Amino acid sequence: MIELGAGVAVPTVRYTMEAESRKLNAPLIRINPEYPDVPSSVKRSVSITLGAVDALQAIDAEIERIKASRSL
Repeated sequence: MIELGAGVAVPTVRYTMEAESRKLNAPLIRINPEYPDVPSSVKRSVSITLGAVDALQAIDAEIERIKASRSL
């Protein structure tokens, strides 16, 4: 599960993503430059302190790097 830029002023999206992540035992990737923290009750999580575009570009670059290293 990837959450992009959900703030804390109206935390409905954050709470929903956290609850679904716990219920499904699914990893949660929270991308937010100001509020990246995920509660410890969400066991499988990653916080990325970047804006959405920068974070997605970095993730894409890492995937490409891994794919290239596997084809060597």
